[in-house]
Amino acid sequence: MYLAVIFPLALGQIMKNEKLRLNKVVRTGHGIFSYIQYFWQFFILHSSFLIYYLSFATVIAILLVLPATMIRAAWLGALAGALIVLQFKYHYIQQVSQFLNTRFKKTVAMAVAAVIIASLGTGIFFLKKDSANGKLFIWEVTLGKIVEKPLFGYGVGRFEAEYNNWQAEYFQNHPEEMVGPKGWVAGNTKYCFNEFLEMASEIGGTGLLLFVCLLVLALGGVPKLKLRKLENEGIRKVEDPLILNSFIASFLFIFFFSFPFYNLPLLLAFFGILAVISSNKQAIAVSERTTFISRYSLATSLLFLVIWFAFELHQNQAVNEIWQKASNLYSANAYDIAEKEYEKAYTSCKYNNEFLQQYGKCLAMNKNFTKAQITLSEANKFGGDYMLFANLGDVYKELKQYPQAEIAYKYAACMIPHKLYPHYLLAKLYLQSGNKAKAVKKAKEILAMNVKVENGAVSEIEKEMKKIIAQFNKEL
Repeated sequence: MYLAVIFPLALGQIMKNEKLRLNKVVRTGHGIFSYIQYFWQFFILHSSFLIYYLSFATVIAILLVLPATMIRAAWLGALAGALIVLQFKYHYIQQVSQFLNTRFKKTVAMAVAAVIIASLGTGIFFLKKDSANGKLFIWEVTLGKIVEKPLFGYGVGRFEAEYNNWQAEYFQNHPEEMVGPKGWVAGNTKYCFNEFLEMASEIGGTGLLLFVCLLVLALGGVPKLKLRKLENEGIRKVEDPLILNSFIASFLFIFFFSFPFYNLPLLLAFFGILAVISSNKQAIAVSERTTFISRYSLATSLLFLVIWFAFELHQNQAVNEIWQKASNLYSANAYDIAEKEYEKAYTSCKYNNEFLQQYGKCLAMNKNFTKAQITLSEANKFGGDYMLFANLGDVYKELKQYPQAEIAYKYAACMIPHKLYPHYLLAKLYLQSGNKAKAVKKAKEILAMNVKVENGAVSEIEKEMKKIIAQFNKEL
């Protein structure tokens, strides 16, 4: 994705600097300082020349690498940005409009364009069909939840915490879909693969509208206001860099099919380029003169942020070391000592889903089932997946709370229907609780399920289900 948004910027630099020539630089004087001065002047005079060839190398490298990534969102983003750059340079839209000067030509052109777009779209879809269907299913579930809270959404950052629960609720309400195509492509999802839908689910239509307004204003919606130069006040303006708009166009295409805001370099690049574009609009003027107070305030704020960031980094590093030690002890089956280490990190990590799941599992392995049940239930507030509910079901089973265990296992099975493990746990639960009829029925269901990934664990589950059927089927 990062390559995709950089591609139109590099291509734009090539288009802007097609005609370049080397300027002669003469070295004056002797000694090392004269060489330093010579190379500095050479760099300054030929910076455009260097940028041109660096951009050219970047374009070639991206063209070689990007197709191999098999990321279709990146392909579309790079193509969209490139088309805008080429329009900026060659004005091909105007040329095509002049050529299509009759109704017949326009009709034929529209038909050809429709066939090409449909063919490309179909090819891209079937290139990774399950991935495309998976994204469509995520969008369907997300849209259904947006309708429930259309104005302000579920809260910033809540999509990752809520989506798997939404998915489980969907299959609970549509059990027939569990064995269909939607159940086959469902997975443990953290991203919506559409930033606009994810924003709408988290901050509602209100927040999404504000974000769209930000883009519109930055890209040209600001009315052109007359600037008045103040006496003795330096006004700095830069020509509106239209080529930078191609970067935003690439980003917007990626917005529809991926999750660029979860990538820090992309996030910084997006708002950095957006700031450059908006600052060069005619409605904005930046003063070169700043007062002592403003400089002092800025320096103080930056110093405070640096100190705060360093302190947080130090604290997080210390907590992560404790967490890592606890995980290593858990892996070594030293559950007593691992539990104590998890307790040390609990205060700092009590809002972290992954930490709470590990801590809860450690408590369960240490036979502290009541506390494990509380910890795993807390973990679900900050993100759920099918293994969380599988572990929660195990805890309920050990506490002899079989109805709650059955609910947890069924919920895990609804979350990702094609996973055999929750169904296997249900069959084992029915055996332990003495419900042989349900155990045999569930065993037959497991053997009839389509397996997405064949491995040793699947073979062991199937063997055990066959034993259950052979042992109890005659009694029933």
